[in-house]
Amino acid sequence: MARDFERMVRGTRGIFLPAWVVGLIGFVLLSAAGLTIVREPVYGLQVVTSPDGAFTARVQRRRYVKDYFRIQIRDGHFWQTVWSSPTVTADLSEDLGDRLRWSEDLGGFEFTVGGKVLWSQPLLRRP
Repeated sequence: MARDFERMVRGTRGIFLPAWVVGLIGFVLLSAAGLTIVREPVYGLQVVTSPDGAFTARVQRRRYVKDYFRIQIRDGHFWQTVWSSPTVTADLSEDLGDRLRWSEDLGGFEFTVGGKVLWSQPLLRRP
């Protein structure tokens, strides 16, 4: 029985990979893991558009080392960050009442948490 097993295994040599290929695969896997760790998770994305459709804003609740809100306004094809809040200490399971809305009297966006306005920005009309 032992001779039969030796005869079966003797003919196979396995797959030959150069050391640089193994190193490249390891580098790619470690880089992908590192980039996944660096990217912070986003919770509670809300997007609001102005009535005329000229402006679009979004609020994100981000959580990595600290919890905070970030508001971005669309500028052409890109999103521009216009405000980042100080650290928020509330649990994610608790609804803070964070809402982004278009304010007609202000002519821009305002962000409220718990009924209190934390950020507002009037916007100029585009021609």
